[in-house]
Amino acid sequence: DKITGDLTKKAIQSGHQVLTTVHATSALGIIERFQDFGLSRSVLGSPDFLTGLIYQKLMPIVCPHCSIDFHKHVNSEQATKKDIEMYRRLTSVMPNLSKFPINMRSENGCQHCKGSGIVGRTVCAEVVKIDITMMQCIEQGRTLDLVLYWRGLSDKKPESENMRGKTCMEHAFQKLLTGKICPFNLE
Repeated sequence: DKITGDLTKKAIQSGHQVLTTVHATSALGIIERFQDFGLSRSVLGSPDFLTGLIYQKLMPIVCPHCSIDFHKHVNSEQATKKDIEMYRRLTSVMPNLSKFPINMRSENGCQHCKGSGIVGRTVCAEVVKIDITMMQCIEQGRTLDLVLYWRGLSDKKPESENMRGKTCMEHAFQKLLTGKICPFNLE
């Protein structure tokens, strides 16, 4: 609320480090949420006010003991139209998909995952380290320029572990390519 926004502003401007959580739709969406709390763009774009923004989702990790090789599955008689369509969509994004270990969650699971096909959760995130160009975009209300600049920092390699300028979905896709996340969790 606006009272919390004002207290946050006063704490930061008096030299205190403030870490907080907020519900938003993306890392850069946090800026709009802060505006909802009464923080102006001039405050948000000032040096040292925002140093980083993180947006995250927790995604299920497929059990390495019972997961199903998705490449083999889509070529089997057990493959459904939904499976084949998902594979087609993935290969349209990543034509050389077959060189990556794509794993699908087992519906029945095993003793290692207690029958769930899942062995935990992994973070998929967007991390934005605020720089001078971003501060200028924030202060001037140039939201589209901010997004384009941040996205321009990406190496544009889906398999890369370098997450600069990459969305939460791209981070999830990178983890899909390592076999950790089931393709159907990306929907």
